[in-house]
Amino acid sequence: MAPYKEDEVNVNSVTKIGDTAKPHCTSNVHLNLHVSKVVVHPLVLLSVVDHFNRVSKTQNVKRVVGVLLGSLKPDRTLDIANSFAVPFDEDERDKKTWFLDMDYLESMYGMFHKVAARERIVGWYHTGPKLCQNDIVINEQLKRFTCNPVLVVIQAEPKDLGLPTEAYVEVQEVHDDGTPPIKTFEHVPSEIGAEEAEEVGVEHLLRDIKDQTAGTLSQRITDQLMGLRGLHGQLLDLQCYLHEVAQGKLPINHAVIYYIQEVLNLLPDVTSPQFVEAHNVQTNDQLMCVYMGSLVRTVIALHNLIDNKLSLQKSEKDKEKIEGTGKKDDNKEEKKENKELKDSKEGNKEKEKDITPHSCVMRCVVTELEDTNIVIGMRCMEFMKLFHGRLLQKEELFARKAVSIGAFIYALSKKKPMPRGQVGTPDLKNPDADKVRPEIKKACEKFMLSDDDLIKVSKIMEDEISRGLRNEPSCLKMLPSFVRAVPNGTERGDFLALDLGGTNFRVLLIKLKGDVAEMTGKVYRIPEETMKGAGTVLFDHIGECLADFLGEHDLKDSKGLPLGFTFSFPVQQEDLTTGKLISWTKGFNAKGVEGQDVVQFLRDACNRRKDISIDVVALLNDTVGTLMACAFKDNSCQIGVILGTGTNACYMEKLSNCPKFKKFGFDKDKYPKEMIINMEWGAFGDNGCINFLFTEFDRDVDKASINVGKHLFEKMISGMYLGELVRLVLVKLAKDKMLFDGDYEAISKPDCFPTKFVSDIEEQKGLGDFRRTLQILQQIGINKISDSDCLHVAYVCEVISTRAAYLTAAGISCILSRMQKPFVTVGVDGSVYRFHPKFGKILDAKINDLLPKNLDYQLMLSEDGSGRGAALVAAVADRIKKEHS
Repeated sequence: MAPYKEDEVNVNSVTKIGDTAKPHCTSNVHLNLHVSKVVVHPLVLLSVVDHFNRVSKTQNVKRVVGVLLGSLKPDRTLDIANSFAVPFDEDERDKKTWFLDMDYLESMYGMFHKVAARERIVGWYHTGPKLCQNDIVINEQLKRFTCNPVLVVIQAEPKDLGLPTEAYVEVQEVHDDGTPPIKTFEHVPSEIGAEEAEEVGVEHLLRDIKDQTAGTLSQRITDQLMGLRGLHGQLLDLQCYLHEVAQGKLPINHAVIYYIQEVLNLLPDVTSPQFVEAHNVQTNDQLMCVYMGSLVRTVIALHNLIDNKLSLQKSEKDKEKIEGTGKKDDNKEEKKENKELKDSKEGNKEKEKDITPHSCVMRCVVTELEDTNIVIGMRCMEFMKLFHGRLLQKEELFARKAVSIGAFIYALSKKKPMPRGQVGTPDLKNPDADKVRPEIKKACEKFMLSDDDLIKVSKIMEDEISRGLRNEPSCLKMLPSFVRAVPNGTERGDFLALDLGGTNFRVLLIKLKGDVAEMTGKVYRIPEETMKGAGTVLFDHIGECLADFLGEHDLKDSKGLPLGFTFSFPVQQEDLTTGKLISWTKGFNAKGVEGQDVVQFLRDACNRRKDISIDVVALLNDTVGTLMACAFKDNSCQIGVILGTGTNACYMEKLSNCPKFKKFGFDKDKYPKEMIINMEWGAFGDNGCINFLFTEFDRDVDKASINVGKHLFEKMISGMYLGELVRLVLVKLAKDKMLFDGDYEAISKPDCFPTKFVSDIEEQKGLGDFRRTLQILQQIGINKISDSDCLHVAYVCEVISTRAAYLTAAGISCILSRMQKPFVTVGVDGSVYRFHPKFGKILDAKINDLLPKNLDYQLMLSEDGSGRGAALVAAVADRIKKEHS
């Protein structure tokens, strides 16, 4: 759910609004709203009705939920032109218990964004027919994608004539009696609007079919037919041009080809079976050529890298030999050279024996890497008959080693066959940065870290890691996870996952079939009285929900289903299946659990029911789950990092490097001699080892926190604090008369500038476009805002975001350097990494700068580490247990 701190939400006030709000009612609040009118296009209405009809046929639901896409016009008119459905479920008896599939929403929006980049998420819809109690809370979730989401209630089954839409925006009600403000909905006018093509379709559908002369459809179609004839003629001209280029009569002009491709992308699809089949055959041939060309280019790049490495080593050895024998007589030198020449010839013969026919044909076919992939592929096709059998023999090898090949191709996908370290850091800074005033830059210079600073941080972290693993005083706890391996693709069976970390918890079922995973789950709510009651009551409630889930999936008769338990609270683990709760957080205060084994509490709750049988085989935190979820896709994943509200990291460490864990007897068992170590790196620096990094603003953030002097590294890079750091800098600049004409009252309230504002501002393209920054500053309540103010606010956001990414890069490069593995995948999850538009790119580039050149890596976004990862830990534990039973 949303990772940032919000104001109080009064969901009960929504019912009152739903009863009192009238269509197109107006109020003086409208003058301050960011939207003056909402225009809904017919396509949206049709999509919503279709969504409702499809779902209502298979499920007993009263409303469906989806996302609205469109754009905000300069006159504050919100134009909603598109939409898509999102899986949604809620408890009819308790409206506060609901589930909205945010992962599905993110992936669908990503696909929509590729097709129509100008359309952005502007709000959401449901089919009502009225506002519901949980609408405010759902609206908060949509703020991940847009600052001020609009809610449109669309009646899929209207009972009366009239507009089927009612639009609302969120506002805050401030009371004079000093009580906290509450969030509620304000009605805004809405109407149905359409483009010309939509008007034609709607007119044709609604006109009286008995009057064939009504409407202008006939004339419009005639005009369009004439236009299509003209288009057909132009396409014939393009066809002639392309034929002449293909025959070599005209030179290739890449710019023209790109424009032609853009034009062809706008043409409608042709569904004739004969055309589709012929097109697919020709396209597949071309794609085969491109694929072969790309593969050949990659292999040749590898050959060049190896040859360059061998040549470099040979030249270094020759240089050492020459320097060591420079004083010997000429006869000995001559004998030595003859011997080296002989050895070199013998070495070349051995090398030639090792070269497979693949490399021979590749070197014969391709002499210049400057050729395009299609040209290289066509040349390879000419040799296809000769080496067809050899290629078929290698097909199985490629299939089996798909993961390794993917990692290998990624490592070589940097355009030129050069070492990773020579790839320059991309320019990710705001193009308006040169316009920033010198005094603003000077005020922010303490946040700017050099590579020397970051290397120093990496060395300090390495020292703290070593101390922690030796059980010496260290700010890094280096806790054992007792997870000894990652998925290898042989895991099979049904596995449960229980994810407990807040007021809502999840139960999931994952069916593993090698490298394929099918996952289903359900969200359950924990009542507040249960959270603060007796511990047995809390776990009995969890057991009841677990039984409900197993009953829905006909699994109550299954015996000993393996379960992974993600428990996102501080625990002290003694093995993989036990963990004593150190202290409750996040509003929980169940009595009698602290200091006790939470896994045993869960087992006892299930045993008391006597109608379910589970086997808790793993207890883990979300960081380990992130690593495991990525390792399922890529078994080279050895590091997991969380960059969200908080931050943490874990990695796979050799047990021989961990004297701290000798008491567990790992050296005597038969299991793998490595383990995922939970670093708890949010506490890095708590012992003062990185005090040289702290600014006055970092100290102010620490003083205002609930854990003063603790988790200092986390307070410099996590989503809970980045927005507050920006706010403190803006207040200081405003007090010094550098911003907002010295007016800082509106930003003087703590936490009024959440990290999501930083992400929104960083998404701007610069070059004078500060509309998003202006909207945010106006929303906060700042009145006097100039373009210069917007420029400098964006600059502060950039500087603090960059420092956070740089410090994260220093930590990851430290772990990579410590592991000393040629290639490692780093699994990353968390709201900062997911939603900050530049954080991931800056992080990747800086790791590339800091990491030794003989090591390589890739960053991978984790999918549902706390859920999927828990089940995968259970699957791996079950596999290892069976292998060594």
